[in-house]
Amino acid sequence: SSDLLAPSDAGLRRPLARIGVGLQHYRRQADGDDIDIDAAIEARIGMLAGAAPEERVYLDTLRRRRDLSVLVLLDVSGSVAEPGTAGKTVHEQQRAGAAMLTVALHALGDRVALYAFSSQGRSAVNVTPVKRFHEPMDAVAMRRLYGLVPGAYSRLGAAIRHSAAILEERAGTPRRLLVVISDGLAYDPGYERDYGAADSRRALAEAR
Repeated sequence: SSDLLAPSDAGLRRPLARIGVGLQHYRRQADGDDIDIDAAIEARIGMLAGAAPEERVYLDTLRRRRDLSVLVLLDVSGSVAEPGTAGKTVHEQQRAGAAMLTVALHALGDRVALYAFSSQGRSAVNVTPVKRFHEPMDAVAMRRLYGLVPGAYSRLGAAIRHSAAILEERAGTPRRLLVVISDGLAYDPGYERDYGAADSRRALAEAR
């Protein structure tokens, strides 16, 4: 449906537009916050040769270029199937948030990926691509997202580490952001709540 293709991201784009903006250098400017050395040398040589003085010898640095990659990591473990608010499950609410965030970032021109995770023991941590960095944010990605069914457990620390590795290897930008959308219950057989919570904190600290 059209709702799946274009979830409303009203209120998201403006604050998101303020992050992910890198420095763009403009050479040979009439004003600026530094000297453009090459331009200044050429201007001096030109003056010695009798040319008119050249005033465009400054380097201006503006925050205009977006240089951000974002990986959105969505928890689809069994616990998110529990009732949330407004007659929706936690999963439905988190899924809508992931969709709006991914669409808004994509529209701003950022490199964005969306992955879902759940686990079934230490050897079965499933991090499933919904949209990879190089893929478009289209109906196919939305169908993958809305086809996710919550189940199994949440070995959150392992999913965070895997996602951080994806960002490191595939983001392709100097600035990288990992967004985890979860009910915060880190649990799996052998990965009890206190240990799971501590491991998740360690994984976030490592990613940072």
